[in-house]
Amino acid sequence: MLSQISAHLRQKLKVFFLTDDLVFKNKVMPIVQEKFEPIGQVSSLTVTGLKTIAYVDGGQAEILSGGNICLSFIRVFGQVMRGSAKIGSEMHEFYVLTTAVYKRGDIWYESKIFPMQRGNNGDNACDNVTEEGANKGVITNGDINNGDINNCGDEVGGCLVDEEDLVICSHDTSINGGGERAAISSVANMARRLGELKLASRMAMRVDYVVLDGTLDVKYPSEEKYRRALGEKVCALAKSCSLFTTCGNNPVVLLRALSPLPECWSYHVDEQIYFVRLHAKSRHIFRFEGCCEVLGYLAQNSCDALFLGYPYGLILVDKMARVSNVERDGLRMKLLLRDENREFVDYLNAMNAHDILDRLG
Repeated sequence: MLSQISAHLRQKLKVFFLTDDLVFKNKVMPIVQEKFEPIGQVSSLTVTGLKTIAYVDGGQAEILSGGNICLSFIRVFGQVMRGSAKIGSEMHEFYVLTTAVYKRGDIWYESKIFPMQRGNNGDNACDNVTEEGANKGVITNGDINNGDINNCGDEVGGCLVDEEDLVICSHDTSINGGGERAAISSVANMARRLGELKLASRMAMRVDYVVLDGTLDVKYPSEEKYRRALGEKVCALAKSCSLFTTCGNNPVVLLRALSPLPECWSYHVDEQIYFVRLHAKSRHIFRFEGCCEVLGYLAQNSCDALFLGYPYGLILVDKMARVSNVERDGLRMKLLLRDENREFVDYLNAMNAHDILDRLG
């Protein structure tokens, strides 16, 4: 059976037409070699002459969940770099408690945000942070454009996201799939996305460029407000690509085969959308959206052997924002081990039904 699958897969991969066209936003666009352009090098610049770039990413973990309630922990992190030097960083952590309510003839999801207040002694203070999370504390290493990167408005730990922006119908097409009611846990994805955009807009006031992990496409109803606040300094680099060609090929594979350039290059698709190769020895091609002037600096930052051709700044913020399973379990236990929270165990049991079967397997 595996031999048959392999043979069929090899046959499919042979379907490779040099006259293939890219399908983007329902438009067919010919792929032509004239659109490949080399990315300019900035290695000759001194450290002080380099631009400051803030890299932003987020992570999340589900702490408690049931059919009508979900508690999630979200962390968004931004790292400012000038070349390979770390200049400063900003981190925000908050809980999102989402509950279901019936109104307007349907089930709606509403959320309450509980920001982490580091250094205080209240219930939201750092005594609720795991050791792993505490090791990712906010770092302020210097002055960015005559202003500390953390001095951008709200205090660190304040609400990045407005609670009213997380009110959404359970049948909204942006969160549901196949017409079914969306899982209540899907609101956490929206909260993390809005948090990333808000942090990006804050940091854009103190740096030359901001680079988000992912795309700038608007998905959620309330996202447009945060998207408009980004300005022209904010860009995005996506590791994966959901685009296709007219022959069903992956455009990343096709562009790599068609590129006449041996070094770093960009391929302009439409408006501010590009495909980019950020290292001459890398086989990875990414989708980039934003000002192409930053590409030279991204190429300079994409020489780390951990992920050759991918900016080290994005590798770093992914690591700092990620909420590991160990950290998630620690946060969950600190909540459930409180005497007043014993009834929450029923929700945990409902959530763990699949986990029990997974362990048995």
